[in-house]
Amino acid sequence: MNLKTSVDTAIDRILAINWEPDDSRTSSHVALLQEYLRRAALWAVALDCTEEWPFFDVAAHISPSFQPENRHLDRLEQHFSQVPFYVTKVIENTCRWFVKWEGVKHLPEVSSYVNSNPENLLEIRGGVKNHGQKMKDVYLFSVPLPHPYEPLILLYDRGGIFYSEHRFFCFEDAAVPRGTWREHWQPEAAVCQLNAEALDNLDGNFEENRFTAEC
Repeated sequence: MNLKTSVDTAIDRILAINWEPDDSRTSSHVALLQEYLRRAALWAVALDCTEEWPFFDVAAHISPSFQPENRHLDRLEQHFSQVPFYVTKVIENTCRWFVKWEGVKHLPEVSSYVNSNPENLLEIRGGVKNHGQKMKDVYLFSVPLPHPYEPLILLYDRGGIFYSEHRFFCFEDAAVPRGTWREHWQPEAAVCQLNAEALDNLDGNFEENRFTAEC
């Protein structure tokens, strides 16, 4: 897939979102947001930008000179000029960053992060204080790192609209603690599969358990 097609396809996905909240999918909304926070923590450590976590432009750290073409930006901005008021700037920005990521993900400078290589381990050292002394945390994990924004785009497509309040990310019927990047940094995925069937099953189990409890 070439650069042009990747960006066009990404924008088409954004423009297909209707931005209507769907409270019947709360369980998958929570799981997808938690998975994004986990992935963002992995990328923040790998790119040494943990101070920007949880919402940041991954592509800008890897390929700072890349910008989508004006025709792409115009389509995106026209779309966001018409979305409902509850679609926050954070949500809009993550969609823009998703489009940029789709534009850079095949570039050579990205390969060390996203290409599979069983012998390739990323060793990231982050500063942390312990009993008043400057210590070093060492994070070892194998690539490929996961797509940084896919959980959020799926979240939006499934009617997951959130806002931030008192260090929580709030949906209509649920809230996810913001926490810290260290609390979310883990190799294991929060969602086993990012496909419609698995996510629908999450929501179906939630509704079934809620119905049983109410009875």
